[in-house]
Amino acid sequence: MTLNFLRASAAQLLADLATHVAARPPHIAPAAGGRLLTVDFGSLTGRVAPATLWGIACAAPQNRDFALCADPKFLAAAARLAPSLLRLNSNAGVGSTGSDYWSDAIFANGVDAPNWKVLENFTRNAAQFIGPSCRLIVGVRLDGRSPADYASMCAQIVRRLKQPGLDVWGIEVDNENDGLAIDRYCDLFNAAAGAVHAIDPTIRMIGPVDSWCNGGRLASFARQCGDRIGAVCFHAYRYGMGSREVLTDAQLFNTRSADDMRTARAALAGTAAADAPIFIGEYNIDFNAANELRQQRPVGAVFAAYFMLTAFQTGPGLDMGALWELFGDGQYGAIREDYSIGPQGRLLSKAAAVMGGAEVSAQLAGSNASALAIANGDKVGVMIVNHGASPLSGPVALGRMPRDAGTINRWEMSSVSPGVSATIRVRAGMTDTLAVPPMSVVILHS
Repeated sequence: MTLNFLRASAAQLLADLATHVAARPPHIAPAAGGRLLTVDFGSLTGRVAPATLWGIACAAPQNRDFALCADPKFLAAAARLAPSLLRLNSNAGVGSTGSDYWSDAIFANGVDAPNWKVLENFTRNAAQFIGPSCRLIVGVRLDGRSPADYASMCAQIVRRLKQPGLDVWGIEVDNENDGLAIDRYCDLFNAAAGAVHAIDPTIRMIGPVDSWCNGGRLASFARQCGDRIGAVCFHAYRYGMGSREVLTDAQLFNTRSADDMRTARAALAGTAAADAPIFIGEYNIDFNAANELRQQRPVGAVFAAYFMLTAFQTGPGLDMGALWELFGDGQYGAIREDYSIGPQGRLLSKAAAVMGGAEVSAQLAGSNASALAIANGDKVGVMIVNHGASPLSGPVALGRMPRDAGTINRWEMSSVSPGVSATIRVRAGMTDTLAVPPMSVVILHS
């Protein structure tokens, strides 16, 4: 992960600060009849909430020639996590052979002399934790290459990774290179797209991978690259403003991700990329807040759920998200350095498993809370995010369930129950009284 977002203008930083101060939760329609939540599984909103909203971005596994991918403890933990999407950051791979970054290291001796030893640990073992439904997104670093050389690098990496049990869903063109002129970036992107699509036209080309949602650059990118764009990607940080700051809930649970989605859709409107999937390729509680000890407690999981849910519910387009980072990196890792799964990792793993499907109507009572409900065949899922200081409590009405169910599964991530499952009874479409603790995520699923 790079710090290019610090290059954003002072005006942008002030605007973000104003958003933090004025933050308020999205409007929540009250549920009927004193119920906490009313869900109508027969009323579709027209949006699909894919499992890939709950993906993960990483750098640590790429370090030292993907050394972690030869570590049995890491492989076992990553398999338990079962990511729905895994993004390999191009600006990663410290200590790799011949370079600080893994894609540079492969081509350290020139585009015509690739060193595939750098990838061996990954290609040999990645299928142990990258399942057939996981989207693998691979970032390739520009490193000052010509369009022709860069296109050749991308094509060679795609060919190398095309093997049984492991395939590339998308190629990202560089990472957080906001300082590169957008015209130059588009030349490189289009050259790479041509080379990759000559091998496999189904592989998605992803850009501009900026460190923040820059509407002007997105609009230029969409105009110049058009239907070559398989997905539009940007990152979202800057929730805290200083390294010694302890974040407030207003700073954490603000409208930033929703505002970014609106900016992105406006930038793409009227271009050939208007309907391109949108990918928030990195996000987390701001890494400037080194003293934010809550990040690896349930608050981090609540933040991730709220962040993705509020972005998704602004309208169409959001198809993928990737929390930073898969392993370690201080407070960030979904997998901690002792190989245990942290709260954010447990939330992402559970949501990816049960919260993918067509969104249906959900009305939630109360403030400082959000809800998402989905149906997928005869499976259903309901996520309730309470980011307030008060508990929520009441009956839940589940209308037009796709099949009869005497019980439904309940999963909770909170300071009381860090990823604990139970069952609750369902009688005539009404559940037992559901309690949602402060600062928690509760998922109901069949």
